[in-house]
Amino acid sequence: MNIYHYTDLNAVHSILDTHKIRMTDIRFLNDKTEFLKGIEILRDASEDIFSGEEDYSPGFIAAVTMWLPKIFEELENFQYPDEVLYVASFSRSEDTLSQWRSYGMFAVGLNEDILFDELHFNKIDYIECHYVIDPGDAIEIAENLLHEKALQVLNQRWLEDDPTNQNPMLSIDLKEIISLLATTFKHACFSEEEEIRIVKRADPEAEAIKFRAKNNLLIPFFELELSPEVFTSIRIGPLDNQKLVEHTLDIYVAHRQAKLMSQEINVEYQMVVESSEIPYRTL
Repeated sequence: MNIYHYTDLNAVHSILDTHKIRMTDIRFLNDKTEFLKGIEILRDASEDIFSGEEDYSPGFIAAVTMWLPKIFEELENFQYPDEVLYVASFSRSEDTLSQWRSYGMFAVGLNEDILFDELHFNKIDYIECHYVIDPGDAIEIAENLLHEKALQVLNQRWLEDDPTNQNPMLSIDLKEIISLLATTFKHACFSEEEEIRIVKRADPEAEAIKFRAKNNLLIPFFELELSPEVFTSIRIGPLDNQKLVEHTLDIYVAHRQAKLMSQEINVEYQMVVESSEIPYRTL
């Protein structure tokens, strides 16, 4: 199955030439507002998170109850630079007008299975988004995520006898998990995007972090290098002269394939160039 990265033609060219996807510091994306909304939902869900629960150690419950207020306060304020998240977005929807209008008139298709394996190898999280239609449902989803992805996992690592004081370190892991879960909540109006996010935690001072200029800001980003066979198709949005655009991309794809073969890179697929079925209209 394919997933799609909507963007412009310059980015398509760069991605397919370098096999790299940019992951941007979430603090410099519109997603920051959604991240904070996710934190709010998770905070509300955590208020009675242990109510009626009998599977957790009493000591663990007491510690987590003490940790959570500080964790949420720190995440809301992006206090610690070691908690910076780098994000890239993809969609299961291959031909959506709102995506074309918002992100660009081209999309790169990626093989989801191969991508997932490479993300796992690079310790990058692969996250399905949840769309907040009903606040009550969102809190229920958040409660389930907190139990399944955080509390049950950390409770198994809790030491009843802790002579070396290892238990407090679990608060760091809890904070990291909550920060990841917060990126999964989106407003219901974006539900047709069927978004998937990949998320990397990194020190902003790491050598791998690069910067690009935009609107008088230097935006930090991380380049994720993938194998050529991850990329399977190019989809063209509802453009004028769509057939001509398709022809030029066919030429580029043939050139790319020959280049990969000359480098003895074993790419056993033929990249597909296809066009949107949405009709082009001028205003």
